[in-house]
Amino acid sequence: MSWSKLKKGYIVFFDDSEIFNFISNDFIKVTIVSIKKDKIIKDFLDMYNFFEHYIIDKNNSFSNILQSVIENRPIKNIKLIEDKINKSIADILLKNKPIKQKLTNGEEIALDIRNKVYNHMDGDIRIDKLAREYKVCEQTIQNSFKSLYGFTPKKFLNILKLNLVHRDLKESYSSNTTVSNIAYKWGFMHLGRLSQNYKELFNENPSDTLKKEYIKDDRITKLCVSRQEELI
Repeated sequence: MSWSKLKKGYIVFFDDSEIFNFISNDFIKVTIVSIKKDKIIKDFLDMYNFFEHYIIDKNNSFSNILQSVIENRPIKNIKLIEDKINKSIADILLKNKPIKQKLTNGEEIALDIRNKVYNHMDGDIRIDKLAREYKVCEQTIQNSFKSLYGFTPKKFLNILKLNLVHRDLKESYSSNTTVSNIAYKWGFMHLGRLSQNYKELFNENPSDTLKKEYIKDDRITKLCVSRQEELI
């Protein structure tokens, strides 16, 4: 499941037994609450297949409950909190029919592009080639990425690569690799520009990430890539 265009007050339903991801901006706090299916009112399960749908918490009743839980930790009565959460969702569902997320054709294309390149950042990713592949103009892709993710395609895909650099730095040892080796692997030829963008995103220099002691998990599957091309 992929969810985009999150807004304040949205309550999104998804099946957390499956892989999911979502996108929001820094101005929105997101809280994930897991509820067993048998705790949800059976009538609603029969009436709606409301996974990947959303409702709007117009009166902030659900948000206020979550805020109260966050501010009053540790939780002393989990059962009471569960009952409040379930009742709040039930009350909102009684008054609001779940809505299916709607994307424009261009946004569907932008989502498909993201899914296609997410684990395959190798190769020459060019917007003009993508436009020809999807039979749309470049401006459609530009506008759709801005609408869906808040960034241009180049900026958005560059952030994905910066995250891959961050992951590799965390999983590596300074004794057997360097920042430049990992940067070149992901197609960053200008180390100064990489460091600047990296610090803006992660609030530290790449070399600091590499030096930190993280739990190294050799079982993590590596992407089978030896060299990536820089985005154009």
